[in-house]
Amino acid sequence: MKVTRKLNIAFWLVLAVILMVGSYCKWEEYTFLSFLFSLLIHGGFCALCAYLVDRNINREKVYKTFDDLEWNPWTTDEHYSQEFLDSRQAEMTFGNGYGVNVLCGTPFYSNGKNSYQVYILKDGNLFKLDRYGDTVIGYITKYEVTNIMKYLQTLK
Repeated sequence: MKVTRKLNIAFWLVLAVILMVGSYCKWEEYTFLSFLFSLLIHGGFCALCAYLVDRNINREKVYKTFDDLEWNPWTTDEHYSQEFLDSRQAEMTFGNGYGVNVLCGTPFYSNGKNSYQVYILKDGNLFKLDRYGDTVIGYITKYEVTNIMKYLQTLK
């Protein structure tokens, strides 16, 4: 169970107890059945609020990540050297017009195995974001590619 869910449940339980104690300052005036009825109403209200708040807290946006990229050969033209023929690329455009072109291969800013080169795109064209300093970001890991992709998806 996530920490936010536990804190949310604890908050609503404390609120239910406060409402109950506040409602029953004069215990002798209430019967046991009215106490149970009030407990049911206050508890139900708090449970409903807990559900609604928890649903909003845990409604996480699903972002495209490195694992969602579809890789293709960079080229199939036999006039290129073998290192170009061994290179791969993946391109993805997001709903907001931003996108990435990810390259993997020694002719690029990549070691060809576990580092990548990323072009940032806006409406299909190269785009420079001040956050990254350039349109081309090289020698980065899968994790860093995912972070760039998530950031681009948050832009409007």
